[in-house]
Amino acid sequence: MGAFGGLILTKKGRALQAKAQLGVELHFNRIGIGDGNLGSQQIPDLNTLISEKKSLAIAKLKTQPGGKAIVGTVLSNQDITVGFYFREIGVFAQDPDVGEILYCYGNAGTGAEYIPPTGGPDIVEKSIDIITLIGNTMNVSATINNSLVWATQDDVSAAVINSKAYTDLKISQLDIKVTPEQIGAAKQSDFAEHLAEDASLTKKGHVQLSSSVTSTSETLAATANAVKQVNDKLVSDVVAMGKKSSSDSGAVAIGQESNAYLASIALGGNAKTTKAFGIAIGPLSSAEGAGSVALGSNATALNNSQGILGSGNGNTDTWLVPGSFSVQGTKNFEIPHPHPVKKNTHVIRHGAVESPTPGDTLYRYTLEATKDSQTVEIHLPDYFEHLNTNVDVWVNGHLHFGRAYGVVEGDTLKVTCEKAGKYKALVIGTRNDDNVQDWHVKGVEREIGESWRGETYVFEVDEIMEVEEITNMEESV
Repeated sequence: MGAFGGLILTKKGRALQAKAQLGVELHFNRIGIGDGNLGSQQIPDLNTLISEKKSLAIAKLKTQPGGKAIVGTVLSNQDITVGFYFREIGVFAQDPDVGEILYCYGNAGTGAEYIPPTGGPDIVEKSIDIITLIGNTMNVSATINNSLVWATQDDVSAAVINSKAYTDLKISQLDIKVTPEQIGAAKQSDFAEHLAEDASLTKKGHVQLSSSVTSTSETLAATANAVKQVNDKLVSDVVAMGKKSSSDSGAVAIGQESNAYLASIALGGNAKTTKAFGIAIGPLSSAEGAGSVALGSNATALNNSQGILGSGNGNTDTWLVPGSFSVQGTKNFEIPHPHPVKKNTHVIRHGAVESPTPGDTLYRYTLEATKDSQTVEIHLPDYFEHLNTNVDVWVNGHLHFGRAYGVVEGDTLKVTCEKAGKYKALVIGTRNDDNVQDWHVKGVEREIGESWRGETYVFEVDEIMEVEEITNMEESV
């Protein structure tokens, strides 16, 4: 075999390897060989072999430490009618977006080996192992022709050693101590009686072996195969527990019809993750973006790295955090869109402002009057009048003492300025939705034990004491 000095990834090979790091399957299709001269061409730019002469099926795929894999095949000249110089070799893989690509390539140049045609005195039949880079992907596969799989000398030697060790162990465990008197002492009736004895929970006897791991029988005995099936599930990197549950490599799915994608977790009936590294906890929860988290019944995280907390059907009313609550990013929240035209297609995202008045919305503007006594109009968001009530406006002159006042009419802020110049306007309204208006049931100050909406916690009847009882107790004391 020619001296190739290692294979180099093509540009398309590197692109597929990058996809594989994000969870796409890295699947090898075949190996091609040819007699093409590289010349001035650059290997990373190649999409095919320069002059392919033979396509070889894959016979071996074995991953190795360090982000590498061995891809093997068998070369034979039995179906070669015209000899050629074995100068170039390439591994082909399947890209889910563009189809088959040349993953990596090598060229022996002047060190090419001549492969003669069949029918001559030389018979060529050799195994070829190619070490290629795969990165840290866990999802590597190949289309393997089992008719080409050979046992290596190391495989045969290991099998012989293991077979001899097993035989020697079993011989050493034999403890046969039969005396001549014992031979022939058994009666035919003894054998018949022995053969008729079936085992039960209360007596010894014969049992039937079974490899089932779901049987409820108390007269069948589990085989080593049955025990292995259970053990394989316990130690496997693929965990799927529950009727019709399924999971991929490195994933955990627990619950009826739960499904966990690569390196993700799905807990709960019909919980599912559809991208790598997702977490879905709760019945019917769904983490559909890579690295997304959905916690709660029916919770759905659609986007990559998105987190959804709470019931997706709106049943989660209040979250109570007994300790500290920290936010590393911005402190924002989404509310339903109040405009009748947009309420089914849009939401409003507001920043959070620390204030004893709940639901305040703040709008700051800079405006300029070009002449004295001018009224300047500013268009507010088209949903302003649907969102706000109890609106106040403050206007101050910017770097001058001119006075001004403002009013809001519909979705327009009108500011009347005493003199020409720049002015700063602050508009404050209160959200006019039930979530904010109900907040006023008990106001800002609450007693310990009151719920968020002002209801007192429920106590047992025995704990409630009438005022007259309290008075009588004080008098008796």
